[in-house]
Amino acid sequence: MVRPAAGLISLTRATRPPGERLAIACFGIRGVGSAYYLAHAFGAAAFEHQDRLWAVLGFTILVSIILHGATVTPAMRWLDGRRRLRGRR
Repeated sequence: MVRPAAGLISLTRATRPPGERLAIACFGIRGVGSAYYLAHAFGAAAFEHQDRLWAVLGFTILVSIILHGATVTPAMRWLDGRRRLRGRR
């Protein structure tokens, strides 16, 4: 929830309609930053159960991919419908 909120805040002055800004904030790339920060943390300090932490991260990314994959098509269709109603293509 923090990432989409931060994305919305960063897009406050964008010229896109609110629905499109929400889509950009919610469907952006995920997981890459988390993997980077976890790898950096493991290089900087000793952690127990590193394999478990990688597994949790991998599972979280997998769930994110599945949820985004299931919701992106309906969201984009909704945005396309709104764009057509406004006469934009």
